[in-house]
Amino acid sequence: MKNLATTLLICLLTIAHSYSQTDCCPYINSITIIPANPTITDTIRIVTSTTTPNLGSEVSYSFNQQADTFNLIGRFYNGLLTQIKTYLDTTNIGILSAGTYHVYYTGKISDSITSLSSGNRQRDFRSGF
Repeated sequence: MKNLATTLLICLLTIAHSYSQTDCCPYINSITIIPANPTITDTIRIVTSTTTPNLGSEVSYSFNQQADTFNLIGRFYNGLLTQIKTYLDTTNIGILSAGTYHVYYTGKISDSITSLSSGNRQRDFRSGF
């Protein structure tokens, strides 16, 4: 009976761990526009804050601009240790004309620590300035 209870407990813990790793991460904390109220003479930067569980690592970070929209993508590896890690990434946009701009930031969990292949888990964050 004791072996059955131990086996059942191990199964439940394994299932709980697998469930906790599904569709959870990365955690997108914020997008900050610097300066907060830019003028046409300011150099604009976008700072993103992303947290990974299990002492993950950043695999890549990229951005592109399409007209008035900036698309930022951060790819992270989930890691194996039970400790969170936060990454701050700064994208230098430069000087822009007056107008309304949109920022779309997607954080993705990569299947590999060395490649850009992405798993099914991702979080999106949208902001305008």
